[in-house]
Amino acid sequence: MPTARQVIPKKFKAEHEADILLHQAAKKQFDTLGLKKLPTVKALNTEYATLLAEKKAAYADYRQAREEMRELLTAKANIDRILGKEDRERRAQRDRQEGQR
Repeated sequence: MPTARQVIPKKFKAEHEADILLHQAAKKQFDTLGLKKLPTVKALNTEYATLLAEKKAAYADYRQAREEMRELLTAKANIDRILGKEDRERRAQRDRQEGQR
């Protein structure tokens, strides 16, 4: 006897293909995690709220680190420009000295 999974009318399957694929992907992920009983919507919402709060708290640190990185990159670019200018001046001076010999 065929199972309910095997007897899906073609019209229904065509109309709900995206939902069916999402369900199958979710089921596969839960199976990989070894979960036998799916979590409740309330538990998932609670976990989502907790993770969202953690993300918001971490985002402030991220913005600060990003700003510090930008400042450091600007300082590095300035130093590279200064050192590059000094290198050009040294080369020009060396070339002048060699030209005098």
